Amino acid sequence: MKIINLRPFFLYILLLSSGCTLSAKSNDLADLILASQCNYDGKAVSNIPASIFVPDVSAETIVDEITAYSGLRRNFIILATNETQNAAAIIMPSGERYLLYNPDFVHSIEQKTHSYWAAISIIAHEIGHHLQGHTLTKDGSRPGTELEADEYSGFVLQKMGATLEEAQLAINAVASDIASHTHPAKQTRLLAIRAGWIKAAHLTTVTSKLDMPSFQTHDAEVELLQKQNAEAINRYKIFDGFVKDTKTGLIWTRCSLGQKWNGSSCQGMATKYIWDEIVVKHFSFAGYNDWRLPTIAELKTLLYCSSGKPNQWNESSTPCDGEYAKPTLINKAFPNVPSDAVFWSSSANQDNPSTVWVADFFTGVNRYDYRRNFFAVRLVRNDNR
Repeated sequence: MKIINLRPFFLYILLLSSGCTLSAKSNDLADLILASQCNYDGKAVSNIPASIFVPDVSAETIVDEITAYSGLRRNFIILATNETQNAAAIIMPSGERYLLYNPDFVHSIEQKTHSYWAAISIIAHEIGHHLQGHTLTKDGSRPGTELEADEYSGFVLQKMGATLEEAQLAINAVASDIASHTHPAKQTRLLAIRAGWIKAAHLTTVTSKLDMPSFQTHDAEVELLQKQNAEAINRYKIFDGFVKDTKTGLIWTRCSLGQKWNGSSCQGMATKYIWDEIVVKHFSFAGYNDWRLPTIAELKTLLYCSSGKPNQWNESSTPCDGEYAKPTLINKAFPNVPSDAVFWSSSANQDNPSTVWVADFFTGVNRYDYRRNFFAVRLVRNDNR
């Protein structure tokens, strides 16, 4: 189901008052203290404002369409107010859930980006907090939950017809380049939105292929995956939850940290870490206790361009080119890789101590990024036998 009749003045339909101002006293909202809160840019919502506005029927319809893409019913009340900083998902001690918006804030985003998609992405982000249960905790905003809500936003906007650039407009406009204790830095949030958008795009592609005759499924993507499988047999010795690279001698976990090997694949979502909390750690797995964070040189040996451009095994520090399978490593050896596919190395950037080298398996390139950002981790060990 596609969203219908989206127009640039969507924001006004959604956020401006329908002329009905609720009395805090008559609704008993002002007397309640927030049990938890999640805010779009990290500024706290101290209490329910004295004046709130009820969106009209059109606004209710639009929000219901956003939640419909999750297959879930809306479990919150939407309200507009000039007294909250921007947008927030909150839950009261009695259990009522609310979605609050500042019309001036979101209108300024619309004017700054010249697109109604920015407003929709903010709404989708806050809806993501409610649907994923973030407001049930008493911790408020946290980097991990913000990234989950960002990923949900990217997923929903792709389903509604937004381009990746349109899905990232709001974050690009208002997010900080510097991470805080509640919100990740802009670059990390953009990657989370990209992960959700890519996941939705992939599901759309897979669904469309189900209706094709079997002889039409042998397209370029299938051929690339077949090429990967052949390469995997030649290069990797595959065990239950880890693989040995016969060229380098390195042994890798098949799953990212946070995922679990279930005997056939990697289950669950990869956990994202800041570099300082993960670089000094060693881990135990499969009877070995010397698993560690790989160097960038080691991570580069996993980069694989199925297009053969610029190289099949791509240690060139340049992205893959042409038609190539994503993520850019062997799926048979490393299943269910996160959609954003950026992994930490242990290699600090000598020219800038605040940055660290990472491998981006979405594009097949290695680059450096700020150590305060949140990325995935794949563990490695040396074969000491």
